[in-house]
Amino acid sequence: MKEKIGTRHLHVDALRIQLDPILRDLAARGVPVDLTGIREAVAGPQRNDPAWSKVYDLHTPGLAGERFDGVVTIDLRDTGHAATELASILTTLKDERGSVIELEKICSVFDAAGERGFVPYVETPPLQGLPAQPRFEYETMREVMETHWAICLSPEHSPSAQKVRDVLVALGMRLGGVFRDDTGTYWTNSFSRYTEDNTPPLARSEYQLLTQKLPTQLGYPCTVTGVVEQVVGISKI
Repeated sequence: MKEKIGTRHLHVDALRIQLDPILRDLAARGVPVDLTGIREAVAGPQRNDPAWSKVYDLHTPGLAGERFDGVVTIDLRDTGHAATELASILTTLKDERGSVIELEKICSVFDAAGERGFVPYVETPPLQGLPAQPRFEYETMREVMETHWAICLSPEHSPSAQKVRDVLVALGMRLGGVFRDDTGTYWTNSFSRYTEDNTPPLARSEYQLLTQKLPTQLGYPCTVTGVVEQVVGISKI
């Protein structure tokens, strides 16, 4: 994975038609951006956990029928760059219901070399210069960490996102959803509240579980990489 520990980025989850104006603006200004197409998205059991209802109310895809088929990722240089891009995106998407914008910091990466560091949760001051509406929410995400696992299979194997979800649930994984992108990679997401003796051990035990048991349970060889992020703030339009 190319993620660098300690760096921040913006994620924008929306329909491709909603993302097009953002992509055109970023291209015109020469801002690097990644676009990931989403083929399938299925919800996981953590979305039904009352302890996480406020978080998932702000997260795509929700339980109210929202649809999205694209994720834009913008790597951020510094706080000023974060405020500029976030303000622009909030303004562009202000009428696009169901779209979600997240500001996140990478705290840990898991790949073939194992775990690469773990940056602890740090309280982040609100960004200045953002529009009053749509509101960018910080308080709900206080001490919230999001874990993503990327599951890569060979091209001849392409189970449904639902099948991958069911196998992960049977393994006892925390799971908010499974998303299959346009390269055939399956992504998961889940949330935890950060403490030194909670989030890092959870991520490590999940990585061990996935690398040791997922290929057998899924029935196909696969590789697993992952990233743990601090969710600094979020807005759901």
